Amino acid sequence: LAQDKNIILFVGWLIERKGLNYLLDSMSQIKNQNALLLVIGEGLLELKLKEYTKKLGISDQVKFLGSKHPDELPYWMNASDILVLPSLSEGRPNVVGEAMASGLPVIASNVNGTPEFIEDGQNGFLVPAKDSKAITEKLLKLLDSEEMRFDIGKKAHESIIEKKLTWENCASNYRNIYNKIL
Repeated sequence: LAQDKNIILFVGWLIERKGLNYLLDSMSQIKNQNALLLVIGEGLLELKLKEYTKKLGISDQVKFLGSKHPDELPYWMNASDILVLPSLSEGRPNVVGEAMASGLPVIASNVNGTPEFIEDGQNGFLVPAKDSKAITEKLLKLLDSEEMRFDIGKKAHESIIEKKLTWENCASNYRNIYNKIL
């Protein structure tokens, strides 16, 4: 990867629910920020999203990398500067927790389980779903300040540890709930 680029990462299925088109719209607004968007994932909308990227004139700013094995994702996260998840709907998005655990600042839609991870403006940014303008605003804020990216990434990592948001703790909590019910 180019060392002189600010790497923005998207990881997810290329389906409507993941809202990648809103991030692409945002990328078309930050052309002068020396940013590169890496898209990891595949899905039904892959060709349509690639065509949309060309239509927006940002093909040189966006690289579709296809699917990656889960074991490879930490390497991509460590090579990136920001993760963006512009979903229209989520459960508890693993990729947000994984990125935060990696110390990566995250911009994500304020939907369903995402606020469980992110305290807006503290350890990441929450934006309304379907709002390219809000994504652009937060991206520009992070792209303009390496210090802010570092600070938010550090707080993101610390919050994952502090909140004990691990699969083991989640399973333990469910086990405790089931035991109380039984």
